[in-house]
Amino acid sequence: MSRVTVSPKSRLMLNRMINAFGGCLFSYLIAHMVLMDIIQQARPTPTDAAAAGQMIALASLPVLILIWFGLYARYRGAIVVITAGAVAALCALVVS
Repeated sequence: MSRVTVSPKSRLMLNRMINAFGGCLFSYLIAHMVLMDIIQQARPTPTDAAAAGQMIALASLPVLILIWFGLYARYRGAIVVITAGAVAALCALVVS
């Protein structure tokens, strides 16, 4: 009776897809947290802050995705992006 195994090539493709999904998801969440932090800080004019925050979030989203994939060591990019998310979350908690 033979064992059914996944070929290394398909396993590598699955790992890359999971990594791409995780990188895009975390980058989007961090950009969204930055946007919400900017809106929360601007009490008198939230619409102007929302416009500026959307530009900042839109500019930071591809940078975060490139950081996720661009750092060469294993998981170093993920650690940097997740740390940036933790800092954004802590800023929201500390400042409010």
